[in-house]
Amino acid sequence: MNRIRAGIAIGILALVSTQGRAFAQTERSGELVQVSERVWAWQGAGPVTGVLFAGEREALVYDPGGPHSLRELIRAAGEVTSSPIRWAVVGSGQAAASWGGLCWADRPFGLLVQAQTRRSLAERAPALLAWLEESLDSDDSWGSPADKAYGPCRLRLPGQVVFEGLVLDLGGHPVEIIHSGDGRLAVWSAPERVLAAGDALPSSDSYFVGKRPVINWLKGLDRLRKLDFRRVIGAESGPVSRREYDRYRRYLGGLISATREELSKGTPPEAISTRAQVDGAEGLRENPDRGATLAANIEAALADLLKRPPQRGERAGFTLQRVIRAGRNPHQIAFSPDGARAFVAAAASNWIAEIDVREGSVLERHAAPDTPLGVVVFDAGSQLLTSRFGADRIDRYRLPEFEAAGHAATGDGPSLFAGPLPDGRYMISIERADRLRLIDPQKLEFKREYAVGRRPFPPSATSDGRLAFVPNYDDGSVTAVDLWNERVLETVPVGARPSGGAVLPGDMEYAVAVRGEDHVALVNAASRRVAERIRLGIGDSPFSLVLSPNGRLAFVNNTASHDVSVIDLDSRLVIARIPVGEIPIVMAVHPSGESLWVASEGSHEVSVFEIPESWRRVPARPGAQAETEVAVLGMIHSGHRSSRLWGLKQVAETIRSIAPDVVCVELPPDRWRRVWKDYAERGVVEDSRARVFPEYVDMLLPLKLELGFQVEPCAAWTSEMAALRRERIRRFETDPAWSQRRAEYERRRSQVAQSLGDSPRAEDDPRFIHSDLYDRRTEQRLSVYDEFLNEWIGPGGWTNINEAHMRLIDRAIDRHPGKRILITFGAGHKYWFLNRLRERRNVRLLDVLPHLPQPE
Repeated sequence: MNRIRAGIAIGILALVSTQGRAFAQTERSGELVQVSERVWAWQGAGPVTGVLFAGEREALVYDPGGPHSLRELIRAAGEVTSSPIRWAVVGSGQAAASWGGLCWADRPFGLLVQAQTRRSLAERAPALLAWLEESLDSDDSWGSPADKAYGPCRLRLPGQVVFEGLVLDLGGHPVEIIHSGDGRLAVWSAPERVLAAGDALPSSDSYFVGKRPVINWLKGLDRLRKLDFRRVIGAESGPVSRREYDRYRRYLGGLISATREELSKGTPPEAISTRAQVDGAEGLRENPDRGATLAANIEAALADLLKRPPQRGERAGFTLQRVIRAGRNPHQIAFSPDGARAFVAAAASNWIAEIDVREGSVLERHAAPDTPLGVVVFDAGSQLLTSRFGADRIDRYRLPEFEAAGHAATGDGPSLFAGPLPDGRYMISIERADRLRLIDPQKLEFKREYAVGRRPFPPSATSDGRLAFVPNYDDGSVTAVDLWNERVLETVPVGARPSGGAVLPGDMEYAVAVRGEDHVALVNAASRRVAERIRLGIGDSPFSLVLSPNGRLAFVNNTASHDVSVIDLDSRLVIARIPVGEIPIVMAVHPSGESLWVASEGSHEVSVFEIPESWRRVPARPGAQAETEVAVLGMIHSGHRSSRLWGLKQVAETIRSIAPDVVCVELPPDRWRRVWKDYAERGVVEDSRARVFPEYVDMLLPLKLELGFQVEPCAAWTSEMAALRRERIRRFETDPAWSQRRAEYERRRSQVAQSLGDSPRAEDDPRFIHSDLYDRRTEQRLSVYDEFLNEWIGPGGWTNINEAHMRLIDRAIDRHPGKRILITFGAGHKYWFLNRLRERRNVRLLDVLPHLPQPE
């Protein structure tokens, strides 16, 4: 049995059922070896070593091996302890390690895994199911008749996820479940001084590294080494001494140090495996059949080291074009609409420098007194605004003459401008007044202000102008503002001294530089919680973020290490650390996407870097014009739980019959990531929007594990949109000013209802829901609502929201050319989507009727 297939068998624990399934009597092929008074190692015919921990009340098994081995382990356990097995721990980081326990639903004990392993199982389930089926058809030991007798696998994810520091009392024998890194779990018995480490400690005669991250593996071994164990049991090594453990740790450390040394000497990567001298490698036997060779392990260490974040000075093709002396303490940079001119606010020189972009020369220095920090060009390039930090006002100028055209008081400490919003307004934070203000630049009028945290820095807004995020430098927080409903939503702690950020493409996340902690925090736009932090590759005292026009890159200016970190937004990895002048304080990307401009207030210069052409392109999607099959299923949401005709079971069977590659769900993109993470890692769905739809919570998420389709969140709905819609409808229904139009609306609704009459079929009959008659009736019924209320409601109006949904659906279709895509939305949307889909040349609509439940 090879290494991977042995791993698949780990955790097949539910072969013993609560009904007492009988075991076939076969010759025993392994034995329990007593390691200490209450710990045994199971060494069967295969390479995996299982471990049994027993107490006075119950027992626990760890990585017990394949089904045949497990059967014998359980039988042997009954000979050494009368305590029943209550727990099983999947120690391996391989997702397949818990496969058996997931396949059999009648397991009588809890299966414990780490959240990372559970998620890996959820995401790789279909591929592993296919592999399992193929393996059972083979002639090797995994596919033995005894194994095949257990039938096909019906995947069930484990419900018990281990967090740090779980202690189980087995009855006078406490054992601790410990995270050992990379999704692995170890079991530690302090009273017995025995550690079960799983594949953190593989075979001692031919160490196997494979593609595992060696550096993290080494850290995990160092963490476990702090325990006072006498014996440690590895996945394939059996019980070994601490000395053997230290030998293996020395070998892994030697792989890293020897490879790093060769890299530092300039040895070409392809030559390192033949030159590196690895401490701890002496005496090891190699096993080329499984890739357990010194050369292969050096290559694994090299691949791990090459993934390190770039160091300062590693530019990845970003080249310095020129350095411009625009004035002292340069700050915000703005470009004319045609990109020919740049305007730089020189705060300490009290002027705005006008620069010829092509030549890089300063054309004019326009007087702008009292510490101008912000500058923005608007009105098709005919006007310009500056913020005067020292005078608490903004000034407007006409271009090209730079003629003064009015000013407005702002409050104490106006900072940089942000915008424009879709309605043409700009945002500006008033630092010493703790306010966010919105200004109409044409009228020089402040339209709205919001109380935010202490010392707010420049804000950023979603592309639809729905949400604004304001970093509060002195509070360590970000304030989220609902601009549509004109209210502050909440303040989110993010870390010390957040100083500037940007809403990422897709409006799902706001990324903010946390200056006091040297990282970038990503705040989910829906939950308003920090979802991720980017640390590796971020320099000292990061100050703000700007994005490339195509949305592929984010730039972070590090004010204390005097460089710019470049983040690939697809991988969320830093790809370059570009040295710049002292204290880079503000950045801007030229509208063409060809260059990055960095204003350094310490060295009083503006550096212009060429962005590599490969990063300026939007990668073409191969086969984007390929014909794509699309099916639309009408959902009845809560009705699925009670419907006899279109219940969750019937929906699941319909989806199985359609067999989609991709499913577009009625969930917003900014919520889907959290929904999947919670479900995959913990088996729960807490998101309030997702819980409205039982077809997703109770049916689609489990079905994804079985069928392996990809989920695309295609709903444009947001909580802010819903709040605005509720308020607009309330006003329409209660405001006397609307009484005449309201009466006409009700009259027209009555006319349509009378013309439609009673429904000819049950509204939950799937064959009726998916008929042309249903679509015509729905369109007639909603046409009055759309005519009278769409524009008044705004983004949540019927046409408006469907247009927004369709943009996400179109994007999903373009991302998956040639695939079979299933759209699952409320049945009322179906006619609207079908009309649009018929207009697309590269879409072939799939008739869903043959896949629906047969009429009773």
